[in-house]
Amino acid sequence: MLEMARHSGKAVVLGGDMRADSPGHCAKYGSYTMMNLEDNKMVDIQLIQSNEVGASPRMESKGFLRSLQFLESAGLRVGAIVTDRHPSIQKYLREQRPEIQHYFDTWHVSKGEEAVEKWKSVTNHVQNVHHHNSDLFPVCAHPPLEMRAWLTPNYVESLLRLFFEEVVINPGPYQEQINELKVPDHLCAAFDKPDLQESEVRPWSRFTQME
Repeated sequence: MLEMARHSGKAVVLGGDMRADSPGHCAKYGSYTMMNLEDNKMVDIQLIQSNEVGASPRMESKGFLRSLQFLESAGLRVGAIVTDRHPSIQKYLREQRPEIQHYFDTWHVSKGEEAVEKWKSVTNHVQNVHHHNSDLFPVCAHPPLEMRAWLTPNYVESLLRLFFEEVVINPGPYQEQINELKVPDHLCAAFDKPDLQESEVRPWSRFTQME
């Protein structure tokens, strides 16, 4: 597949994304995949370990760079790349490789927009309003709820106004109450990390500790 793309002589359009062994910022292993979007065939897969790059959030940009360097060293001419909106990848292509057209995957963009609408729907939900003025998230996903004590519209509006117009702008007068808020432990704190030898012997993730 790589040979065919190389010998065609034309610039290819690639799509890249990373998959990790666990979600969030606790991943230890990741695989970055590049696909030729003109024929929907994989042209490269790079495996990354978080301790190679210092932290799991850096795995995606490192996998991207390795894959791009490998493909170009093999003679592939890259005209455009489609990725998610990873900041480091955006910065690299914008500053180091401006000749490559960079496009965002619409699935990631639409997913982010839907997440915003879901968060906005929370203010309706706590008032027992479960249909929303949104095409992306028009109705709550939960089944019918039992009767309970709901917040009133005036309370929600005043609470939001207090937070965004006073606490965020000038948190000083509210510092004592802020300090009393309980912050849950990071998810990583609930799991032990295996040593290097054990991780090489068998696949390891947070879920193996639940077995």
